[in-house]
Amino acid sequence: MENSRLGLCTMSAIPVRKITYSTAMLRLLQPNAPRPPAIDLSFVKARKRGRKGGIKVKHHRRGPRPFLPSVFMGNVRSLQNKTDELYSLTRYDQNFRHAQIITLTETWLHDNIPSSVCDLEDWTLFRSDRQHTVEKQRGGGVCTYINNAWCNPNNANVVKKLCDTNIEILCINLRSYYMPREFTGVFTVTVYIPRDANRDDAANSLKDTIEDLKNKSPDHLFIVTGDFNHCNDLNISDFHQFINVPTREDKTLDLFFCNVKSSYKCYSKPPLGSSDHQMTLFLPKYKPVLRKIAPIKKSVQIWNENACEALRGCFDCTDWSVFTEACETVNELCHKHQK
Repeated sequence: MENSRLGLCTMSAIPVRKITYSTAMLRLLQPNAPRPPAIDLSFVKARKRGRKGGIKVKHHRRGPRPFLPSVFMGNVRSLQNKTDELYSLTRYDQNFRHAQIITLTETWLHDNIPSSVCDLEDWTLFRSDRQHTVEKQRGGGVCTYINNAWCNPNNANVVKKLCDTNIEILCINLRSYYMPREFTGVFTVTVYIPRDANRDDAANSLKDTIEDLKNKSPDHLFIVTGDFNHCNDLNISDFHQFINVPTREDKTLDLFFCNVKSSYKCYSKPPLGSSDHQMTLFLPKYKPVLRKIAPIKKSVQIWNENACEALRGCFDCTDWSVFTEACETVNELCHKHQK
């Protein structure tokens, strides 16, 4: 027992050596230490700071005061049985709720169907049904919904309706709450050309309608939408076509024209109900002229107290009788002073 105790005491008395390294020794070990593999950072882009960008974000940020209206367009093939779905979309779908204009073709409405059946809350409906004078009475018809948050219903009115065997047109004149100063208003032209229509007659009717509107209001924004069927390669002078996606299977039958270049971007959306045409959304990417012009710095001279005193002295020294004696009225005095 005593030996074991002595052994324990001896072991506990052994000093513990600490390993220490100098700075020079650590520097000598550094080149031999393993390093992480080299990473090429040339392809890494700097993270953009600030708010989110993009056409959709900017448009939603503007709310009901966009520079140009966003437009939903489509061929619904009977609107009456799709009104409930359209109502739900305008209430709960962000794209429909923030849209300003909805243009629909082939509504299949007639005089026996009142407008109250197709009305939407906070939207104003304008419709043009197929007339009885047309040989084929079933089908056809166009309509346009205007968002009341963007345009007051009193500032929207129908300027022209046309319905014949070759084309159906509905023209609406709008004056929204906010418009860039370069535009005096908006013309929306909803068009439907039947499949068996005469191509030349339909094109001439549409061009004549647009020319009449341009002569009345040359500074208006023009938006021409609709189902053109076999006239899908139609060209309108001074207008630009923005749809670049198929609207029915692999064909582009619906067209969107505007008289402002590079003003819209097209997005394909699901069809409404059982329709065989895709809905299409057009969001504005237009920048007003006021924002395109760089600000100009101007120097303005401010009148100091000494300059005001000098001007008062000039007025006191002026012989006003030269002017008052030669004039009988104040208007004559002002007119002579301006000369």
